[in-house]
Amino acid sequence: MTALVGSLLPQIISIATENNSQIWRLANLGIGLMHLANFSSIIYAAVKNKIKPEFRGFKDILDTIIGPALIVLHFVAALGYIPWLKLLFVIGILQQLYIGISNFLVFISWKKSDLSRLHPKTTFMAHCLFG
Repeated sequence: MTALVGSLLPQIISIATENNSQIWRLANLGIGLMHLANFSSIIYAAVKNKIKPEFRGFKDILDTIIGPALIVLHFVAALGYIPWLKLLFVIGILQQLYIGISNFLVFISWKKSDLSRLHPKTTFMAHCLFG
């Protein structure tokens, strides 16, 4: 969802202003805020459910470093300190698309036996989705 909504930000912002620099700075701010909200919700859910991160490989470590770094870079770009506004915006959209695909693959790989270990409310929701 973040990639979909984020990809529309430059067009939506261009309705309000014609300043090219301002459009891309605000678009970077928007994608940075959405990425921060996503990242914060994952941290909140992990702390609330007492889930400890398990790094299973280089990909997990890289994801943990790139996510927060991109959030910071989007905010710095929004302040006007980075000249690559369009490139950074595209990288942010691609990273959000990667996260969405990754989460979808994890979601569809769950087995019904895995779902029985979840919280009852989560199990009910997953049962409604999987049948």
